[in-house]
Amino acid sequence: MDLYGSVQKAKKSNDESSIQYILGCLEPKIKQTIFSMEKQYQEDIEQEVKLRIIEAVRVYDTDHLLSLKEVLGKSEHGQAILKRINNDNF
Repeated sequence: MDLYGSVQKAKKSNDESSIQYILGCLEPKIKQTIFSMEKQYQEDIEQEVKLRIIEAVRVYDTDHLLSLKEVLGKSEHGQAILKRINNDNF
């Protein structure tokens, strides 16, 4: 299962295995981020981050996602990338 599919499944059916998969995918980044914090707070912060991720999954709107082209078109840097891609005929 992929991350996007897991988000959809977790959102629609509150599927525990999907939630665990999502948290597992994000675990290395969570650990890396809290590593620089004081040891005594790391576990509490890790739990709070995971709770916030679960909350975010539940409210994430998977029905109205922007395409990559739409996302890039929202910034000057992204527009420059799109222009370069169009000029290179990808």
